[in-house]
Amino acid sequence: MKTAKRILSLLIAAVMLFTAVPFASAEEESSIEQYEKEMLELGIPVISTEDFGKILRVINTFKYLLTGEESTPEKFNVTLDEVILDISSQICAESGLDLGLIAANIPDINVIANYFKNQYSINTTEFREARYKKAEEYLANGNDIMASVCHAIGAYMSIIQKLYIYTEKTDEKDVYKVMLYLEYEDGTNETHDAGLHINMKTGECYNDKGTGMFGSGYNFNIYEMVVYTTVDCWMRNFGFCILYDILANVNPISYSYITRRFKFEYDGLEWMIQIWKGNYFISNGGEVGIYSREPGEYKTSFYNCASEDQELMMSMQILLNDKVLVNRPLQRHWWISGFNIGTMRYLPSVLTLKSTIVMPDEEMLEAFTASIDENVMGDVSYTVDGLKVNLVW
Repeated sequence: MKTAKRILSLLIAAVMLFTAVPFASAEEESSIEQYEKEMLELGIPVISTEDFGKILRVINTFKYLLTGEESTPEKFNVTLDEVILDISSQICAESGLDLGLIAANIPDINVIANYFKNQYSINTTEFREARYKKAEEYLANGNDIMASVCHAIGAYMSIIQKLYIYTEKTDEKDVYKVMLYLEYEDGTNETHDAGLHINMKTGECYNDKGTGMFGSGYNFNIYEMVVYTTVDCWMRNFGFCILYDILANVNPISYSYITRRFKFEYDGLEWMIQIWKGNYFISNGGEVGIYSREPGEYKTSFYNCASEDQELMMSMQILLNDKVLVNRPLQRHWWISGFNIGTMRYLPSVLTLKSTIVMPDEEMLEAFTASIDENVMGDVSYTVDGLKVNLVW
């Protein structure tokens, strides 16, 4: 019986593998040159949530064939209301990212919490109350990030048995806020504002503090399928150096972008305006960032993010041929960005970044454009219109 079951599993795995991982026949196989050309013109398909699930099932089936152990992890009890499910369906149709399917298949998230509870005899109710008290102290001192961390740890270590994510209408027309209802192992329950507002008319997803969805530093537009950074994001506290780019590109599956740096001196400071374009996880996009430092302040490549009084009016577009993937209009910013979530990933070389940056005076304009002229890559062009510098890359 056990042998028959393994044979049946092998047949099922083969069928699933063939449907999850498409391949070409001998007649359809193209040369490496043709494949590269198609990759340049058409892009690389982003694996959908459904297909990723198929591949995981194939892996689990082969694991059973090799070990005889069936992989049936317990699922976490999370449900979504109709509004969020409708939004998830729209996102899935545009990108293959199925949030509803992900929510329905989240494995038990309480494994670590249960371990610490049993290993150290933690009273989860007292632990939660202590973390929440600490979160209130951080909030009183204006540290929203640490307050959120303490609150999340307190809730997680309480052993969450049920999570219901739902929406409530706000006083603002067409705007909903996302709420969390949690039930804990100790029999208590709580309701929390998730820190996410959704404008059903404009498609904007944000929080009311200007720090991005859930305080992440990023907003999202459902209708444009674009994620973008807010001005007051937490990343502003960490500056920028070349190591960040190196670490991001260690895994080319997640990140594959190219960048250019333009360094110059102005108003007694060392400045750097950096641009990026390429693909980030399942998105295609770009960035334009402004950084500065005192002469000799750092002996490394580190720069401080531009302060509020150093922000400039900027816009940014990412195009694939004539198709606009990202359009961030002219606004005062220090790190304008946009990442279009879709079904295809494109090589950075086929994407075009356009950006307009408005300089405060002729001195900065001349210093910046001279830096572009000196760039060894020579692949960024620009035009000047008054104090506006229009970049094309």
